[in-house]
Amino acid sequence: MEEVFKSIPINYTPELSSGGKDSLIHFGVYTIPGGDTLSTMEIAVTESKPDFIQFNLYFSTGQKMFSITEIRTFKKKDGSTIVVFAKSGGLQRAFDQYSLLTFEYSDGDVVLSRELGLPETIAWNEFLKSNLPDSLKLQEMTLSTSYDLYPQTSNAIAYLLNPQTQQFNDWIGEVEFLYVWNGNKFERKVR
Repeated sequence: MEEVFKSIPINYTPELSSGGKDSLIHFGVYTIPGGDTLSTMEIAVTESKPDFIQFNLYFSTGQKMFSITEIRTFKKKDGSTIVVFAKSGGLQRAFDQYSLLTFEYSDGDVVLSRELGLPETIAWNEFLKSNLPDSLKLQEMTLSTSYDLYPQTSNAIAYLLNPQTQQFNDWIGEVEFLYVWNGNKFERKVR
């Protein structure tokens, strides 16, 4: 997983230089240069498996913003490797999906691929029931969305809805969209 992580281009992890990635792998935490006693950001590995790594960007000085990055590999039927890269974050009570990207991985390099069946994001309104009353259709709802690259269903990726209030519970149709890897591409699992 280390080599896959190192191969992700810096424009997808701008807070991590090549040396920063090495430090994060070696020590499990990396302090972003330039901080001071008022504002210092760190990145910490929060979970690591042979085919998965998750790290969290946060303020070590107490501010509440966070960003979670997850990277997971899957094997294709032909033996080649694909990489799923997801980023979400915001504040504890209001966060969203930033992007989910898929890459083909070969010989230490990744190439972006949009042909593997995963949408980059799923809008929060996709999680709602279709019979939403007109009075709610234009109302701004407080619904946070995120990803889970290691859900309980093996060989899958989950897009999650995290309601921050019970105010709209009657109008939520789904809290999870699951995409299952079939060896060639991801397919949406319909319930």
